[in-house]
Amino acid sequence: MKENVGRRDQVIRGVAGPALIALGYGLWGGREGRLPGLAAIVAGTAVIESAVTRVCVLNRLLGIDTRTEEEKERDLGDAMRIHGGYLFNQSRMRPTSPPPPPH
Repeated sequence: MKENVGRRDQVIRGVAGPALIALGYGLWGGREGRLPGLAAIVAGTAVIESAVTRVCVLNRLLGIDTRTEEEKERDLGDAMRIHGGYLFNQSRMRPTSPPPPPH
């Protein structure tokens, strides 16, 4: 999936996720099996996952991309690499030059 979480958003999620897990476990009764606490633990885990992968499904569904233009350009450059004569672009390969003739 395409990255859609910017650096600032990533940092906020990296703080909010563990906070949700801690609140869910302690204050909202997750350790006793209460639904609000368990829901907060699950939500906190999803928030941490989106911070690590820089991909948020909810952002995608809503058409939101919190990356700056600079981050988008950097990510595009990272996605397009020439390696071994092939261009890798979002998991698609195509030769960058014609193949050598058969012997």
